[in-house]
Amino acid sequence: FAFSSFPHLVHLNLSFNILFGIIPPQIGNLSNLQYLDLGSNQLSGVIPLEIGHLNQLRILYFDVNQLHGSIPLEIGQLSLINVLALCHNYFVCNLANFYLNNNSLFNSIPLVLGNLNSLSTMDLSQNQFSGSIPLSLGNLSNLDKLYLYSNSFSGSIPSIIGNLKSLLQLDLSENQLIGSIPLSFGNLSSLTLMSLFNNSLSGSLPPILGNLKSLSALGLHINQLSGVIPSSIGNLSSLRALYLYNNGLYSFVPEEIRYLTSLSELELCTNHLSGVIPHSIGNLTGLLLLNMCENHLSGPIPKSFKNLTSVERVLLNQNNLSGKVNVPKLGTFIISVNNISESIPPEIGDSPKLQVLDLSSNNIVGEIPVQLGKLFSLNKLILNLNQLSGGMPLELGSLIELQYLDLSTNKLKSSIPKSIGNLLRLCYLDLSNNQFGHKILVELE
Repeated sequence: FAFSSFPHLVHLNLSFNILFGIIPPQIGNLSNLQYLDLGSNQLSGVIPLEIGHLNQLRILYFDVNQLHGSIPLEIGQLSLINVLALCHNYFVCNLANFYLNNNSLFNSIPLVLGNLNSLSTMDLSQNQFSGSIPLSLGNLSNLDKLYLYSNSFSGSIPSIIGNLKSLLQLDLSENQLIGSIPLSFGNLSSLTLMSLFNNSLSGSLPPILGNLKSLSALGLHINQLSGVIPSSIGNLSSLRALYLYNNGLYSFVPEEIRYLTSLSELELCTNHLSGVIPHSIGNLTGLLLLNMCENHLSGPIPKSFKNLTSVERVLLNQNNLSGKVNVPKLGTFIISVNNISESIPPEIGDSPKLQVLDLSSNNIVGEIPVQLGKLFSLNKLILNLNQLSGGMPLELGSLIELQYLDLSTNKLKSSIPKSIGNLLRLCYLDLSNNQFGHKILVELE
């Protein structure tokens, strides 16, 4: 139909049909239009530039079509718009909510998007945008969610983003951003999520991060950050997830970590952290995941680990830890490639949830405790490359869920117990480089 036939039209909904072809430029003649929904059709081509003539438009749905190309600059002229849905195209998705996520958009973000100062959500994630993050985004004073993740943005993070004091969630992860974390981010006191992971950010962790007392998740992993973990991290009492792994952080784990009592996931692995694991880690009684592997931590495993009654996984492998094996009651405990030199305590049998136990590549001595036979949920037992002696306990035959058993390169002797034949789920068995005698058991044939 001829759009010029409806000069007074304020509401047009043609969604969920089988319309195809292009969006005609004449749509720009509907100068009084406030609501336009062409979503869920088979429209193709580009968004016509004439869309910018619809200066009364509040709501625009072009989602679930086959549109492509760049975002027209004229979108920035729609100063009254508060919902713009362009998602699920080959192109562009939701202004108070602006969603362009999960498309194939490329080139840079049009600077005119900075004119949309009614915006509360901007989601340009999972596209192929490149270039710098435009400074004009700092004008979006009502913005509470900014998602630019999974693109190819480069350059540094504009410090002007620190002016967006209404911001609740900021996700710039999985780009090619460089430079340091702007000090202006300390102004984002309402922020609950900051995700900057998988970029090439460098410099130190600014102490002003301690100002973000509403943060529940902080993801700075897989960058090139260096320096120390600031003591101000202890101010983040609402934090539930802290991910700093795969960086170049060094020095000690700060004692102030004890104040993060809401924390459920703490990942500090693959850095250059040294010193001891602070005893105060036992204050984090809600912790589900503790990952400090691949650092230079030394000293004993704190006795306070026994307070971590909710923890499911502890990964401490590839450090310089020594002393006793203090195993919390959890599902996964990996402390391989350390300097543990004492025996395995019999109390290990008091961890009925344990599914993975890896104590390999240490200097553990003594016998394998019979209490291991009480770990009925265990599916991986890895004790190779130690100094274990004595025989294999008959009780290991009770571990009916066991799929992986490696006792190789120890000083075990005597015969292999027949009870091993009960391990019907076993897929991997390595008993090499020991001193076992007698015939190969029929049960193993």
